[in-house]
Amino acid sequence: MAPDTRWGLTEALTRLRPGTTGQRLTATTTDVTAPAGRPLVIAVRDAHRHPWIGATLRRLLDQRPDATVVELGLPHGDPPPCAAYVATFGAAAVSSAAAAALLTGG
Repeated sequence: MAPDTRWGLTEALTRLRPGTTGQRLTATTTDVTAPAGRPLVIAVRDAHRHPWIGATLRRLLDQRPDATVVELGLPHGDPPPCAAYVATFGAAAVSSAAAAALLTGG
């Protein structure tokens, strides 16, 4: 859900866990379905600034409360109701790499 980058969380996770898949959502994405049967990590940035991101995050967490949410950039407010929450306090490539390492133990 973060702006389009080549160094996002999916890319960092894929380096540590080949086979990781990702889906980038935009404000015009209408079908938001959380996949079942696999761990779900939801990366967001500026959810407090963009109502569509917050609404999409809530819909995904309604479907998958067991998800992990990674907040790229500065967190704002209380963490969302999820199984695990990671705030990176930055949105650079190193932030995605650090979050991926934390999530995978790598």
